Order: sequence, then structure tokens, then C-alpha cells
Amino acid sequence: MNKFLDAAKKIVPVQTRVSVASITILLLVMAMVRLAFMIVNWGTFLRFRATDLAFSFINGARFDLHVIIALCGIFFLLVH
Repeated sequence: MNKFLDAAKKIVPVQTRVSVASITILLLVMAMVRLAFMIVNWGTFLRFRATDLAFSFINGARFDLHVIIALCGIFFLLVH
């Protein structure tokens, strides 16, 4: 595994790793905010099935990714 990471560090530029890391962190923060919203409003979400909630989280992550790319995409392109 260590050899794979060393090889990946040589192949993938630093700017790309930083961009992917920042997108991942932003997605995690937005997912935690969505989870906190669900916990605060738990009574409302009790009537939904678990599969519906999971599907909503997946769609929410897709929406968040689109927002991140739309707002930060130009900066990522300028860095590269």
C-alpha cells in the first residue's frame, strides 16, 4: 500500500491532490450539516423509510458536488 501511495504522489500533481482534498472536505462538511438538520427535525423524518432517506442523502451529495464545482471550479482551473 505504501508503494502505491508513493507512486501516486509522483504521478498526481500537488494541485490536483489539494483540489480533491478540498472538495472531499467540503462534501463531508455539507453532509454533516445535512445530518444535523435531520437530527434536529427527527420527528418530521420518522415517517420516511430508511431507503428514502439514504436516497435523499445521495442526491444531496450530488447536488453539493454540483454547487462546489460551480462555485469553486474556476479557482480549481486557475490553480491547474
